[in-house]
Amino acid sequence: MRAGLKTRLDRIEKAIPKPRAPVVQSAVPTLRKCLEAWGIAREGNESLAETVARAMGISPAELRRQLSLRAAASA
Repeated sequence: MRAGLKTRLDRIEKAIPKPRAPVVQSAVPTLRKCLEAWGIAREGNESLAETVARAMGISPAELRRQLSLRAAASA
């Protein structure tokens, strides 16, 4: 009887559609558009994170710290 149960379970598992991998879109284009709308442009070799920090009036290190705190709080 166990072999029959295993066969039926195998058949059921094959019949169930596999879940699709989640599509994760980058927030970078949206962030760039927001910064441009606010009149904030990247300067020289400045990274996007540095531009965001400058727009917020904080240092890049403080931005990193705040993001890490929020990531830890949501986990």
